[in-house]
Amino acid sequence: MNLEEIKIIFKSEFRGISDKFQIHDLRLIDAPLDKTPGAASPGVYVFINGEKVIKIGRHLQNSRKRALEHIVADTGGKMASLKNDESVRLALFNVNDIKDLHWVLALEVYFEQNLQPEIRSARLG
Repeated sequence: MNLEEIKIIFKSEFRGISDKFQIHDLRLIDAPLDKTPGAASPGVYVFINGEKVIKIGRHLQNSRKRALEHIVADTGGKMASLKNDESVRLALFNVNDIKDLHWVLALEVYFEQNLQPEIRSARLG
């Protein structure tokens, strides 16, 4: 599943509030130094490798920073190996306004249930 397909799934459920989010598409190898406005905001992160969704998660302050912590921690025994892979994308679905923080939680659960990542969140069962 690629980012365009994920965007379609996102808009199919969150169409009425999709403007509350900004979507960032980063190459994982560029993400640590990325200065894109809004990328270091609360939101949901999705690791994509080719057509596979690897990991989904969220952070209520800085989704990019939290996503990158999975590389260092080698979450699932797989994440560290992605560090230098130029094909891996990090998609961020970040809220524009902190008052919309609750939608981050809803989106994470929705993505976890519908995108079927290789590394599942223990928090969601």
